[in-house]
Amino acid sequence: MLYLGIILFLIGAWQAFMNGRLSPIISGVSLILGTIFVFIGDWQTGLFFVFMFATWFILMQIFRFSTYHKYFFKIAPLLIAYAILIAFLLSKFGFQNFFWWYVGFSTLYLIINHHKQRKSKDAVDMFAGLEKGLVDSIPEGETKAHVEKELSLSFSRTIKYHLLSSALFLLTFTLVGLYFVGKITF
Repeated sequence: MLYLGIILFLIGAWQAFMNGRLSPIISGVSLILGTIFVFIGDWQTGLFFVFMFATWFILMQIFRFSTYHKYFFKIAPLLIAYAILIAFLLSKFGFQNFFWWYVGFSTLYLIINHHKQRKSKDAVDMFAGLEKGLVDSIPEGETKAHVEKELSLSFSRTIKYHLLSSALFLLTFTLVGLYFVGKITF
């Protein structure tokens, strides 16, 4: 049951990033069934999945600010503190055996999220090139090419800071997690 739950969970996570008409439904059903099967298979693993979902949700809320270039340096200490808190809670809740699973799933999820950001930039670039009504909303003294360039530059910065935020979180979490697990000492 445990492995079936993990497979359904992975299918649900994969479907969450698909653009099909039924993808949200398939994703939701797979994630719910996967979580239920994981709980049936192993209670501790089920609790770990709930912990992982909750921490990722909060992490994505922090990423909303850290990926915006104006706020990155203000939010970076909060991102580091959150990574430390997650590593601490992972050890206190008895999830030491799941440490590498958390690192692996987090890395996979952040890579998928980064890829999604890049697709959004490409879509906005294409849309800006095709949008005729954009010309009407351009302030005086600026050209359409200038506005498109600024929009593209803003998305490029967002992608860069998303990658930087991901690396900062994963590096901090891994180092502190290894410290709490007892693999490294300072």
